[in-house]
Amino acid sequence: MDREELLDNIKSAFIETENLRSIVSDINSYDGYFDDIQWWDNDEDFFETFYGDDILGAVRAVCYGEYSYTDEYVRIDAYGNLETSNSIQSELEDNIDDIVEHIIENWEEFKDTIDITDNTKSLIDEYVKGE
Repeated sequence: MDREELLDNIKSAFIETENLRSIVSDINSYDGYFDDIQWWDNDEDFFETFYGDDILGAVRAVCYGEYSYTDEYVRIDAYGNLETSNSIQSELEDNIDDIVEHIIENWEEFKDTIDITDNTKSLIDEYVKGE
């Protein structure tokens, strides 16, 4: 298998796992590289974590953002306002090239910290060893 085909297989494996949000979260826990595509569950825990007793801050972030109480996911935009969505998978998939590239570049740090299948780890190992 050539390198381009191997890289395509790695990208496909990430998309097929359907846990890109978790993978991005794992990466952000390590280095914050993908803060702009980080999504959390839109629930009370999110507000307690990020706003605690700062009720006015939470209200401001909701009012100036594009927030819907009924959406499943929430994130903080570049201005500190809240955005919500029910469908984030396509945005994450649109960033798959950057996600995979960052993981490969930092494979030694990520190989034991991100939640991916053993098959995907083997594909990345093979790709990294071929460099």
